[in-house]
Formats: sequence, structure tokens, C-alpha cells
Amino acid sequence: MNNMSKLEMLIRAVTSRLERNTWTNGNRSFDVMHVATALHLRVKTFLTFDKKQKELAKMEKLSVPKWKN
Repeated sequence: MNNMSKLEMLIRAVTSRLERNTWTNGNRSFDVMHVATALHLRVKTFLTFDKKQKELAKMEKLSVPKWKN
């Protein structure tokens, strides 16, 4: 599989999640892009300080550790 194929797969994954989450859940496009990229890369843990991004990552079944302030 060449690099363009991987990029196209990522774009499809992001687009699908943008359609599902931007309007219905109020997520920003960059938040959706970050979570979709993490899913595409098959990461297990997602780090963020952003509340909306954290909620989205959890909805997508990513592990999001709690931060101590």
C-alpha cells in the first residue's frame, strides 16, 4: 500500500467522523481530526486537556487518563 492510499484512508475516516460529530455533538473539526487520526493509528491512550475532545475520544472508545491539577 503506498502513502497516498494511507492518506486517503485517513481522510475518509476523518470525513466520516466530521459528518457524525461536528453538527450533532458540537465538536470542532480539529478535535475530530485528532481523534480520527489517533483511531487510524490504533493508539490505545489519548492525551488531551480539552473537555470536548476528551468526551469525543471516550465516545470512540479511546482510553483518556485523568489529569491531576
